[in-house]
Amino acid sequence: MNTVNAGSQLSGDVLVEIRSSSSVSVRVISPLGDQAERLIRELVNETLTQRGIDNVRIKILDNAASEWAVRARLATAFRRWREQGGSS
Repeated sequence: MNTVNAGSQLSGDVLVEIRSSSSVSVRVISPLGDQAERLIRELVNETLTQRGIDNVRIKILDNAASEWAVRARLATAFRRWREQGGSS
C-alpha cells in the first residue's frame, strides 16, 4: 500500500503520513521539542485506540501546529488510509 498524507509542512501546520504495517510505529519530528512530541504522541495513541487500529506506521512532521490541527490531520489521514484499503 502506498503512503497516504494529510496536511503540509507550512508554518503552523503538520504533515501526517500513514502506511500499513504489521505493528504500530510512530515517529514524530517537531522543532518544539519533547513537550510537543509528547502531546502529539498522546493524540496519535488516543486516535489509534478510538479507531481500534494496530497495524500502521505513522510519521508526523510538526511545524508548530495547534492541537486541533493535529487532530484534523490525523482524522483525514486515517480516512484516506481506510479508503485505500487500510484496515483496523
